Amino acid sequence: MLGIQKIFFRFWIFLLKFHRLSVRSPKLILSVTAALLLLAFLSLGQIRTLYAIHDLEDPTLSYATKFREMRTDFDLGSSMLIIFKPASKEYFTQSEIFNIRGWIANEDYSNSNLLRLGSPFDIRRPKISTDEMWYFRLIDKNLPEEVEGLKATPWKGILTSKQGQDLAVDLTFKSETQSQFYGSFDPRPVGEVLKNLAEKFKKVGAYFVTGEAAFQFFCHEGIQRNNELNFYLLIFLLLSFRFFFGTWRSGLSFVLTLIIMATLTFGTMSLFKIPIDLISSGLFLMLSVAALEDYLFICSEQLQRQTSWRKAMRSIVVPSFFTSLTTIFGFGSLVVTNMLIMKRFGIWAAFGSFVEWLACFIVLPALMAQFPYFRSLTNVSRAFRPELSVRFLNLKLNRLLARALMLIFALGFYGLFHLQISGAPKEMMASSHSFIRGLEELKSSRGWESLLHIVFEKNEPTNEQILNQIAKFENVSQILSPRMVEDFFTENLSKENKELAASELKDSEFFKSFYSKSHKARAVIYVKDTRTEVLMRLLRQITTLCRTNCFVTSEAAAQAEFSEQVPAEFIESFATSLVLLGFVLTLLVRLLSGSPRPYFSILISSLWGPFFIISLYWIFGTKIDFMACLFMCVLVGLAGDNAIQFLFAARKKSLNEGLMRRGTGSLVISLLIAGSCIIFLGSYFVSPRIYGVFLAIGIMVSTFGDIWLLRALQKKN
Repeated sequence: MLGIQKIFFRFWIFLLKFHRLSVRSPKLILSVTAALLLLAFLSLGQIRTLYAIHDLEDPTLSYATKFREMRTDFDLGSSMLIIFKPASKEYFTQSEIFNIRGWIANEDYSNSNLLRLGSPFDIRRPKISTDEMWYFRLIDKNLPEEVEGLKATPWKGILTSKQGQDLAVDLTFKSETQSQFYGSFDPRPVGEVLKNLAEKFKKVGAYFVTGEAAFQFFCHEGIQRNNELNFYLLIFLLLSFRFFFGTWRSGLSFVLTLIIMATLTFGTMSLFKIPIDLISSGLFLMLSVAALEDYLFICSEQLQRQTSWRKAMRSIVVPSFFTSLTTIFGFGSLVVTNMLIMKRFGIWAAFGSFVEWLACFIVLPALMAQFPYFRSLTNVSRAFRPELSVRFLNLKLNRLLARALMLIFALGFYGLFHLQISGAPKEMMASSHSFIRGLEELKSSRGWESLLHIVFEKNEPTNEQILNQIAKFENVSQILSPRMVEDFFTENLSKENKELAASELKDSEFFKSFYSKSHKARAVIYVKDTRTEVLMRLLRQITTLCRTNCFVTSEAAAQAEFSEQVPAEFIESFATSLVLLGFVLTLLVRLLSGSPRPYFSILISSLWGPFFIISLYWIFGTKIDFMACLFMCVLVGLAGDNAIQFLFAARKKSLNEGLMRRGTGSLVISLLIAGSCIIFLGSYFVSPRIYGVFLAIGIMVSTFGDIWLLRALQKKN
């Protein structure tokens, strides 16, 4: 143990010397920082953004891998289904059909981003007269009864409702496999189509949009919203720092460290060809919330004790390194998960946390040494009643009640293994969103929510037998196979004419999408329910049925597989981060505390908050998706930070002395961090709004545990 103590205190001295270098050589530190920022900034323009699960190229996601291969094999792009509804009556008028047909024809002719377009107006059937065969359109005169006649085609429940009362068009956009800024699909052309739709059909309810391409476009919109939230967070922080600490420069200094952190983190990601995805798009918000604590302790030290900037920095730099270390462990715990997207976020969030510590305790002191304006971060006369935190700090918790509150650990442990899992696209957005309304219309008019592709290694008669068995599965609404299309086109023809019609059909651009260049055959399965557990059950049924003859895949299948892995990844990363946090706290108690050492009270009070939130997840039946892992990483990363500050402030003395010295700062910090979580309510997606609220609650209850529960569990007050 003496060897560990020796290493610990040598490391302490090293950190102080490293920090002192920034004060003694500010020009050197600022010059190096400026050079790194310039390099990172120049590389930012090369960063790519991915929206689809299959673009992540995660080897653990088998359905995503198969989907990526299938798209290439069958020359498929990203499709969007647009459902046109009659404006006022049960059936279309002739003029409405004419307008829809005109818009579709214009898109087909002028939109260079489309790979193919399928609509009811393209459906033809052969007709024999004497010595020639010609093809006539099912919808020729734009009459409502022609639309209703689509009920008798294989596209019933696809390009029209089961009652034949609406029309749908399937737009397939080209893939951009070598896109400089995106993955296999650039979502911006979808926005142009939606804009044209809005201009052409202004009546509410005239059309609905859904499909893979639409979902990726709205994900693109969500990432753009995150960029706006980053700006709003900075404004909130400036106002909050002015309110609590009485100066604008306190907020400006912290915003400056965040800009340094973001530029270096995202610039380095770009240099290493690491893309932005749905998770890492919220990296700045996550890191900003997690980084608040260390800087706020500096401001609190100046506000409460009028400490000079050098002394305040020097007293916080070492404990803040260890609080940043727990944050790094919180994010870094995601590295133990199997999913590439989670590993990648964990690595770069941990990297960003370390960069933020450097910005706060190396770059900022150099800035203060070089520019005196930044040295005084607080103004007592302008701050909002700093004495209130002292009053709250003096409140006490009954010891018996404190012991009763430890039941939360049992409740949280049970809830951890009984969480509800979410992940379907329909659960990511609000019910009022146009994409969700499109899914609801799809389900009500056609009876399905998404589709699967089943690919047969060879085009054999036994394929239809497999499809017939799949059609009987509970979660299957209908199937569209090349055999069904061929039978429809050749119905009521003689044998010779059937062969001729079938030959011409197979040469058509539409039919080619059913057969690959390697002679594989594809059919489409339309699924009633895309909830993770329900869809995965169907996927396993089909896989068992296929054996080696075929395989099933789609973007929906990839998303379901991804979501199914969340519980195991959540538990594994949560357990890993708690173990690492417990190790750091135990080590610091041993090195910094006198006898009797408060191992029990420190560990229990620090871990109480995360277990409390897990209990709430279970009690309220909150659905858990991959975003829950990220928010819990933030909470666990912040857990124990107050205890670390208390231990360093006490230094072999009574822990209560350290608590009284840093406790007032902890209260202000919890309020500011919880307030920052309000920004998540502006998220484009539903889950960050929900988890943002839980994170705010978690910060508050963690502070309760860190201060009042800790004090009540102490053997001697």
